[in-house]
Amino acid sequence: VPGALQKQLLFATVYEDPGIDVDDSKTILLNEMERFIKLDPVSGNEAQFKSLMVMFPQLSVDDLDMIEVAQAELQKHFVPNGLMVGEFHSGPPQKGGLWNSAFRPLYSPVPMLVIRHMVPTDLLFLKDSAQLFREYVQIYGNAVPERFRAQFEEAAERFGMTTNPDENAPQAAPRIIDARAAGSGAFER
Repeated sequence: VPGALQKQLLFATVYEDPGIDVDDSKTILLNEMERFIKLDPVSGNEAQFKSLMVMFPQLSVDDLDMIEVAQAELQKHFVPNGLMVGEFHSGPPQKGGLWNSAFRPLYSPVPMLVIRHMVPTDLLFLKDSAQLFREYVQIYGNAVPERFRAQFEEAAERFGMTTNPDENAPQAAPRIIDARAAGSGAFER
């Protein structure tokens, strides 16, 4: 977040309708994903800092679970595009921090879903789903931070994948490189 703020690449949009349900929020986020993909910068190092906060300030405390349900269901649309969607609310979500499981980094006084580019450490959020893990491998290949190598290998074994890709297997961030080379909209399939 500090890098996004410093580079002025933290964007926000607000949906104030108190009647938003899970399906509404998913439709909103899929539309916002398309906008995010086209939002400058679309490639290069700067693009990695870009984030879009989609806020739902009118959601009641009783409706906060909608944020988590929507996030879980949206990942299958975001991850193949090299993107992540995170859930934030005052609950807060029960997910602990990457480096301190007791820390709750997803606390926010305003319920929101946040779109950002995927990074190699997102393996930790994707390793428990065969579909999402396979998408991660499509993007990063075998280029995994050494600190997470054991978790990567365990997930690959669990899902029947090799951790030693042959020369034809995807390498680090092939779609990112292809999108830059083609000069087209980043991360589109």
